[in-house]
Amino acid sequence: MDILVRGFRGAERAHIRLDPIALIGGKNFHGKSSICQAVAAALTGATIPFFRSTKPDRALFTKTEAKALVRGGMDKATVVVTSDEGRTTVEWPSHDVKTEGKPPASSKVAAGLINPAEMEDIDRQKFLSALLECEPTYEDVITAGKDANLHRDRCEEISTLIMMQGWDAAYRSEKEKGAKLKGRWEAASGTDFGLKKAEAFLPADWTEDLKGANIAELDEHVATARQNVENAVGAIAVDTADLQRLVAESNAEKQACLAVDQHKPDMEAATTAYRNARATVDAIQIPVILSCPHCKGPLQVSGKEVKAAAVTQVQIDEMQGRKTAAEKLLTEAGLKADIVGQKDKELREAARQHQGASLRYEAAKKKSGSQEGLDIARDLLASLERRQKALRSKAEADLAYRAIVDQVKVVEILAPDGLRRQKLAKALAAFNGKQLAPLCVDAGYPTILLNDSLDLLYGGRPYYLLSESEKWRARAVLQIAVAKLDGSEVVILDGADILDPDGRNGLFEMLAADEDLYYAVAMTLPSEKQMPDLAKAGIGASYWMDSGTTAQEEKKAA
Repeated sequence: MDILVRGFRGAERAHIRLDPIALIGGKNFHGKSSICQAVAAALTGATIPFFRSTKPDRALFTKTEAKALVRGGMDKATVVVTSDEGRTTVEWPSHDVKTEGKPPASSKVAAGLINPAEMEDIDRQKFLSALLECEPTYEDVITAGKDANLHRDRCEEISTLIMMQGWDAAYRSEKEKGAKLKGRWEAASGTDFGLKKAEAFLPADWTEDLKGANIAELDEHVATARQNVENAVGAIAVDTADLQRLVAESNAEKQACLAVDQHKPDMEAATTAYRNARATVDAIQIPVILSCPHCKGPLQVSGKEVKAAAVTQVQIDEMQGRKTAAEKLLTEAGLKADIVGQKDKELREAARQHQGASLRYEAAKKKSGSQEGLDIARDLLASLERRQKALRSKAEADLAYRAIVDQVKVVEILAPDGLRRQKLAKALAAFNGKQLAPLCVDAGYPTILLNDSLDLLYGGRPYYLLSESEKWRARAVLQIAVAKLDGSEVVILDGADILDPDGRNGLFEMLAADEDLYYAVAMTLPSEKQMPDLAKAGIGASYWMDSGTTAQEEKKAA
């Protein structure tokens, strides 16, 4: 695999071949790390090859700010990585990436851009779960639910939620549901939620005899007691003052009805007089008399018929006089009918206001209940309603509590440190034994492994307590193990000068024993004479960097 680098940061010109190992040596500030970064950019597609492990998906600066990647005095920077199957070319500051065929590729971990040991816990878990392909299956979820004594339907619901939303979204959704259930318990109990409090909750009016009571039966008792109160209210005796009031109302009703009856003859007489006057007026029909256009004689018009007048003008005048007198009588009769009618309306309204007073008086005389009886009925109802409320509160709170207990189990299964962590722990055992352990043996390093808490251990000590050289060893071994599983073709190991001679020997023995991957190793050395000769060892080639240029390129330039 050939690598060409031009003008990238500290590297001016470099031509390196991974066959399968390339050792890049040189003094400080001569371009070794720049070559590693340029190659990492080509292998990963990340044209800004700088990341924090705590934010593995976010580059440290933007493409606009990446002009500093071009070596001072040069117009552009280029890296070309070529294998037998393809090629990748990256240019800066344009950030153009061109690929041909099936170019070599590596992950950010294999390329040394991020360190799983320094990731946030949740990111490390996601990374390892994806790497080891150990996300829990449908059967795992069903089994976990069964072990937690969850109903099969609830387990099916969880599985469907995971399938539709993913683990993290399902976890958040179920936590929110748990908060709602706690609110439901608080509404039923009237107090703040607490798991132990909810388990032993008893309402204020709870009595032991309510244990096992039937809510439906108690509801019937309450309904009966409520009816008894209504009956007692209806049966309670009327006192003297109320009885006297009812007597007065009854008498007023009788008098009003009598007044209506007494007024009926006047009303009927006025109505009859008006009708008779109306008939008299209507009966007097005065004919229309016209003069004949020919003989000038009088003509009488009746509808469409015209004939000689049968009446004289004197007769017509007499008829008009009688009609005028009749209309006057009609007006007087109408006025009297209106006055009599208004009085009739007033009398009937008075009777309506007192309607039923006599019946109420007779019913009141028959009542024989007492205030004491009403008080007893009300006390019994209040007692039953308190028991009813206590029983309902207990039933609803217990129902919510049982749902909360199941919800806690569901959340524990879905939590990042729940079933996923358990499944990952089993996969890690195989990863430690099959991937990390052989590498440690080849290198002669102490045991390096990931424990159930996902902490990287070196010789039994956690990563954050290691010396810098121990951290480097642990990280290098983890890089290689990850590369073997994630499909990477090249592992980039910068800063190998932190190792002592024994550590370096172990490193190259480990790399030489591997037949699957290509390696680029960079280390600071005081002089070219002190650089290991990988070609002589038959495991690759060594390249000395001087002022940003490999020795081979210097010879070409010369």
